[in-house]
Amino acid sequence: MRQIFIGGTGRSGTTIMSQILGLHSKIYRYPFETRFMIDPHGLIDLVPALSDQWSPWKADRAIRDFREMMLKQIYPPVLKGQVRRIGGQMIKRLGMSMPMYAQWVSYRDIMPRKEFISEFDAFMEKVVERQFKGFWTGSGAHLSPKVYVANRFEREEIAHISGDFVNHLTYHAMKRAGKTMWLDHTPFNILHATFLLEMFPHMKLIHIYRDMRDVVSSYKSKSWGGNSAHDNAIWIRNILDKWEEEKRKMPDGSYYEVRMEDAIKNPEKELRKICDFLGIGFEKKMMDIDLSKGHVGRWKKDLRPDEIKVVNEVLGDTLKRYGYL
Repeated sequence: MRQIFIGGTGRSGTTIMSQILGLHSKIYRYPFETRFMIDPHGLIDLVPALSDQWSPWKADRAIRDFREMMLKQIYPPVLKGQVRRIGGQMIKRLGMSMPMYAQWVSYRDIMPRKEFISEFDAFMEKVVERQFKGFWTGSGAHLSPKVYVANRFEREEIAHISGDFVNHLTYHAMKRAGKTMWLDHTPFNILHATFLLEMFPHMKLIHIYRDMRDVVSSYKSKSWGGNSAHDNAIWIRNILDKWEEEKRKMPDGSYYEVRMEDAIKNPEKELRKICDFLGIGFEKKMMDIDLSKGHVGRWKKDLRPDEIKVVNEVLGDTLKRYGYL
């Protein structure tokens, strides 16, 4: 089983590129961003807590947070999930933030919850030695408190076990679709590329980028984006600086960078390059998605002159590095 990760700053083309690659006969595309690998409380926190950052309390808390994330937020029971979604929509109208992942599609669309829990329990059996009734200072309030006794692993070992867990979650959907590799398009994959490589030593990562000023424009329309062009520019600069650090630690042939504007201008040429990088043949049906509405240059009309000035100041070096200045 092979893994493909697409990443970027967000609003840079990760979703549409994943949709294009998902048309390939060999690639199973997750219809959602998995999140649980690299989001807070996900595997990125669990793996170190069970290895090089292990302590009894840190391991207990990491397991507790991961269970909460997977079984109550990522894939909650049907009724609870419906209540969370409806309640989330209501409080959103009041200007409040929604419950974690309340609007997320996640695994309920690709596998039965019973199957999901079976895979989760099998993973937990490998990392939890036992549990006992009790609590410690950081346990929090619980009616029936218990402490998880977690094994301490070598980092390479728990990373491998975690990677197998993710593969098992994907296996049945891949098998039904007749695919041989799976693809995830969570944008911030680029920030944690070396962590993903620990779990999947043979994975391939595609970084898709576009004019950062267009990304700033797009961020402003989203609830999770900054309220000002200045805020967004700082965020984007830091993301891409972190990616530069990550890719310096990546082995040759493990990542590939795609300029969105080039993909729009000459999609077949760019897709053939991507297929070569992935070691698969180009298929014409990948051209069925229209890239022409890519909003290239939207920043020129969306940003005010003062915003353009501050964005160019903050992102000047980044824009030059990627060939936009």
